[in-house]
Amino acid sequence: METTKRTKLGKILDSDSGGAIREVQAAPAPMREFLCFLLGEENYGVEAFQVNEIIPNQAINPVPCTPDWILGAIYFRGQILPIVDLKNLLGLPGSQSSPQSRILIVQSQDISAGIKADQVYELTQIPADKIQAPLTVLEKIKSDYLLGEVLLNDRLIILLNLDKIIEGARIQRRKTS
Repeated sequence: METTKRTKLGKILDSDSGGAIREVQAAPAPMREFLCFLLGEENYGVEAFQVNEIIPNQAINPVPCTPDWILGAIYFRGQILPIVDLKNLLGLPGSQSSPQSRILIVQSQDISAGIKADQVYELTQIPADKIQAPLTVLEKIKSDYLLGEVLLNDRLIILLNLDKIIEGARIQRRKTS
C-alpha cells in the first residue's frame, strides 16, 4: 500500500513539475538514551549520560538548615553527596522507601548529587523527534525542570532536565543561605 501511494505521488509530482522528482529519504531521527524510573505512580526519565551509578537505598544523614527537598547527605566513594527529593521539589506526594528504592548518582556540570527514585526500571533509547514539549499548564518553575514528555509502550514518561534542577537548587541554596 505504501509503495502504491509513493508511486501515485511521484506521478503527480512528475506531471506538475515537468520533470522527474527525486524522492529523498529522511535521515533517521537522532536517538537519546534515558534512564527511566518511578516517583510514586509517575514515570520519569533522565538522560543516561548524566547518571554515574545506581545504588541501593541506604541511610541518609539529615543535614540541618537545608531546604525540605534535600533529604540529607550520604558518604559515597570519598564524597559527601546531597540527596535530592524530587517528589518534594516537583510537588508530588511523598511515600516511604521500599526494597525497590534506589539512589541515582548524577552529574550535572561540576556538581554530583543523589536523586532518590522509588524504582528504576528501564534504560531506553528514544528518537529525539518523539519527545514532545512539556505541558504548558504547569507552573513555570516546574516546567523549567522538564525536557519534555514521551509516550513509550503506552506509558507517559516525563523527561527531566537535570541541569535546570541542579541550577535551581543552586539558586535556592543561595537564597536560603
